[in-house]
Amino acid sequence: MSEISQVENSEVDLSNMVELVDTLKPLLERLKPHIENGEYSILISDETSARIPTLIVRNIVNNIYRKKGTKSIDALFVLGKYGREHGKEQRERDKMLTPELNRRLEIIRKSNPNKKALIVTELIKGGWNVGSISELLDDLGMPHDIAALRMDRTVDDIQVTRAEYQYKPLAPKGEVFYGKIGTGIPIGSVEDDNIKGVFNKRDAGDKPSYDITAIRDTSVRPITLEARKQVALLSASLIKQLKI
Repeated sequence: MSEISQVENSEVDLSNMVELVDTLKPLLERLKPHIENGEYSILISDETSARIPTLIVRNIVNNIYRKKGTKSIDALFVLGKYGREHGKEQRERDKMLTPELNRRLEIIRKSNPNKKALIVTELIKGGWNVGSISELLDDLGMPHDIAALRMDRTVDDIQVTRAEYQYKPLAPKGEVFYGKIGTGIPIGSVEDDNIKGVFNKRDAGDKPSYDITAIRDTSVRPITLEARKQVALLSASLIKQLKI
């Protein structure tokens, strides 16, 4: 029995997830044709606020892939960098600190040469955080798209801002999808571990983390039981609403 079916009748408080569903729905509608084409081989999430959305997107993708007989995909969680102050020297040091991340991505890229990665993030403002992940993938030669639940400006405006600071464009060979444009209610970044979906514990040191985890996460930042149920219920609801 799937995790979704196990919790369909559970008593789970979803009142704090209304904004998440309202934002995910248009994002998934934009992504749907690409998912149906089987374009993605891996989901990459920036920690921590995008973890619940990423797990929901993974359920949606794998539901479509399963119906088409396509191999299911995993989600890779990476702690990115915040702010444009993390310049070239910092980014080079980050890459040296993530050999295991690079190794896993290289295996995925070689095993799926005609597919892309999909980076999932909660919010793009300047794109500095998600941009560090996009740059890593670009350096590895891994095509990728970006899926943002919210953007505070249009994609073009953000790309212009990045160029002014001599940063690479986001997803230079791919597309940037979004749910809504403009500021709004925080979705996963509020101070509520059940909304974040993880226990708020930082890894030792300031470096990216990696863990390819199922919903039953036993890593240093485990997803909470309540969050697992929320992910399953919201996934089932969106699958029904989007008729996929």
